[in-house]
Amino acid sequence: MNNLTLTSTTTQTMSSLDFLNFIINPAREMAGESFVENRKFIARIEDELDDLGVAENFSVTTAQGALRYIKGYNLKEENERRIPVQRQVNAHLRG
Repeated sequence: MNNLTLTSTTTQTMSSLDFLNFIINPAREMAGESFVENRKFIARIEDELDDLGVAENFSVTTAQGALRYIKGYNLKEENERRIPVQRQVNAHLRG
């Protein structure tokens, strides 16, 4: 996956999958909540942001070792600023 990477001197991106796996779901786990599935997270992102660009297919390996393709986006720094991280985490903590 795309870990947080510098794409220019001012723009940073993070894949929606990394954002889910490294920010949202760890916060949910600390709060005693269940993990959000990628497809539900993507639907929430699409509902909140208008200028996501084109969805990408990311390949992931399941716990059983199977290769699977899932929908995702490269989230730009300005997208994250428009929707504060705390609001995102709180919304996802609720379900």
